[in-house]
Amino acid sequence: MKLLYKALPEKLEFVFYMTVVFLTRIVVSVPLLIPTHFTPQTTKLFGVTVPSYFVEHGTYFGWIATINMLQREFGVFKVWTPYPPLYSVFIYALFLVARNNLNIAWDLWFLLNALSDCGTATLLWKIVYTNWAKKIGFEGAYYALQLYSVSPLPIFYVLSASVYDPQIVFLFVLGYYLLKRSKFVASAFMCALGASLKLFPALIFLALLASKEKRKLLFTIYFVVFVLLLNLPFYVISPSFFLSPFYWQAGRPPWSSIYGLVLGGSIGAYQISSPIYADLSPPVIPVKWDYYVLGIVPSPSVLVKPLVPQPERPYSAVPQIAEILVLGITFALLSKRKSAFENSLLSITSAFFLISPGWSPEFFLYELPILAIALNPESYFKTSVFAQILLLVEYPISLFVLPPVVNIQIFWTAVILQDALFGYLWLKPFIHHTESL
Repeated sequence: MKLLYKALPEKLEFVFYMTVVFLTRIVVSVPLLIPTHFTPQTTKLFGVTVPSYFVEHGTYFGWIATINMLQREFGVFKVWTPYPPLYSVFIYALFLVARNNLNIAWDLWFLLNALSDCGTATLLWKIVYTNWAKKIGFEGAYYALQLYSVSPLPIFYVLSASVYDPQIVFLFVLGYYLLKRSKFVASAFMCALGASLKLFPALIFLALLASKEKRKLLFTIYFVVFVLLLNLPFYVISPSFFLSPFYWQAGRPPWSSIYGLVLGGSIGAYQISSPIYADLSPPVIPVKWDYYVLGIVPSPSVLVKPLVPQPERPYSAVPQIAEILVLGITFALLSKRKSAFENSLLSITSAFFLISPGWSPEFFLYELPILAIALNPESYFKTSVFAQILLLVEYPISLFVLPPVVNIQIFWTAVILQDALFGYLWLKPFIHHTESL
């Protein structure tokens, strides 16, 4: 494959790269889309009658379909989700475009994820290939880009259609790409849009402030303005709709993290009586694990009731305080060292995921492009391969493949090794400087 790639004329290299991306994201997904249109059996999932295929391959989408049903019954601003308010509007708009047809909405969901990851792959080509080919030669660009084109993690989450993170990752990387080209307004808007759907893209704002980048104040002003414009209208329309997701997240127990391991293995799981934190295990999961392993998917029935601030409990307060302290210290140290933006981005995102109260494997979709941007080719190759092996062992192998007797031990071993990796990436910029791209 390496010889084939290098033998191509230079102008065809990008075509070859994107052909691999297109085949693994778009073409492979077609057989997964067709069955939904020809599945006569239906199943009740979270209160909604859906094709049985969704129960087997798209439980998360069934949850979304239920939310949309509630939105049509009670109104879009009367149904909150665990995510920022704009996400609820996004769900409503998706089904509106699909004319409330589940199969068409499912196709659109697939397509958005697949095209978003194709967009991310395109941006990485522009960012990594151009700069690495100039500074360290063709080999570095070749390995980094070819590895991303066949990386199992983005392929898995595009094809499983179980999350919407590929769409947010695209906005995240596009924001970086535009920022490096001094397009501050467009960059700030993309980052603000991403942060208004899921908070992770806000880390690019924090990393920029901690770096030595010039004109970061200009980006900061635009970013804050766009965040306010995209979110304040929801608060004006319905304060309870706006605040309920933040109240829910503030009291959410930790999961799939060191905190979750301590909670479940050391002191035992808290018996949570509140219905807003009822553990709604998807029916496709063969093993019943507690919330501190897989996290909590709230029952759609609680999403129509506005929340009030939840009482602070040690299992939620301690991780939140620790995260604020670690991010604050990291920010201060990076600012003092006048770090390159890429150093700041790698350290802050790694610190965030290391100390975060909860962890889901799809979160690494955000870190994967950062590794390509911030590390040299050899480090990127080794780190990316090691991390993705761990994450695939963590999910889905430990959940669906291994026998119940050993899967929980394998799961927590992968989590511990993954946190060790994040610790290494967090401290790496303080040991080895990354040259700004």
